[in-house]
Amino acid sequence: MSSSERSVCVMSVIYEPKGRAGEYAGLACNVYETCPHGCTYCFVPGLPHVKAKGWGAEEFHRPAVARRGIAVGTFELIETEPRPGIVVQVRKELASKRLAGRRDDEVLLCFCCDAYPVEGEDVTREVLEAFAEVGQRVTVLTKRPVQAVARDWDLFLGNGWRLGVSMGCLDSAWIAGHEPGANSLEQRLEALEAAEKVGIDTWVSCEPSRPEWVLPVLACVYLRGVREVKVGRFNHTGEGFDRAGWARVCRELECDEKGVGRFGGEPSVMRVVVKGGTLVV
Repeated sequence: MSSSERSVCVMSVIYEPKGRAGEYAGLACNVYETCPHGCTYCFVPGLPHVKAKGWGAEEFHRPAVARRGIAVGTFELIETEPRPGIVVQVRKELASKRLAGRRDDEVLLCFCCDAYPVEGEDVTREVLEAFAEVGQRVTVLTKRPVQAVARDWDLFLGNGWRLGVSMGCLDSAWIAGHEPGANSLEQRLEALEAAEKVGIDTWVSCEPSRPEWVLPVLACVYLRGVREVKVGRFNHTGEGFDRAGWARVCRELECDEKGVGRFGGEPSVMRVVVKGGTLVV
C-alpha cells in the first residue's frame, strides 16, 4: 500500500513545538510512528501518544531491540512505519489557512522519530517534495545523514534547506552502544563534509551532551564547514547536573543571558546556542 492510499491522519501533523523544542524551529513534523535507532536515552517512549498505543521502549525501537537479541514477543518486527496518511495530510495542511502565511517558518523533521530511519525508505522524500511544491522552508535533523546527502541533496540545495546532524560526542564506542541503529560517528562526519562540498547549509545538534564533550564536538564540526550548533544536556535520564561544568562551557563560548555564544574567529564564526540559556547554569 502506498503512502497516498493509507487512511489520513486525524491529528495535525505539522505543529508548533513547545518548550525548549521551540528553540529549534517554529514548526515541526514527525513522519514515522517508530524509530529503529534504539537510543538508550530516548524520551519518546515515555510520551502520552506512544503510551496510548500500549508501546514501551522495546516496541518503539523494534529493530534495535531485535539487534540486541531481546525478545519482542508477538509484536510484528518491521523496520519502521510511517504515520498513516502522512503525505496526504501534509499536503492538506500546507494548503490550509493555518499555514498559508507561514512559508518562511522552518518546519523541522523530526522531533519524535528520524526522517531517515533506514536505507531505502521513500516516504520522507514524498513529504519533502510536498513542502518543496509550496515553497515551505524546511530543516531536517537526523542521525542518518548519509542518505539525506546521497539521495535528497537536490531538494536541500534547490530549496535552500538546512541539514542538521545529531552529534552529542566524538566517542565512537559510546555512539555505537547508545545509538545502535544510527549512522556511525565517522559516517556522520563524512556526510557533513559531503554536504559542504555540494553547498548544502549544515548545522549540528550537540545533544544530549556533557560539558566535557561540547568543545571537542564544536572544533571537529567547525573544520567541516558547520557554522551553527545547538547544545543541550542530558535532561531526563537521571544523570547528575554538572552545574560548574556547564558554567565553564558558557564562559568559554562567551554566551549571553539567552545562551547564545560563539566559537572560532572572524570572518567565519560559528554561532552556538546552549539550550535553556542562563537556566542551564
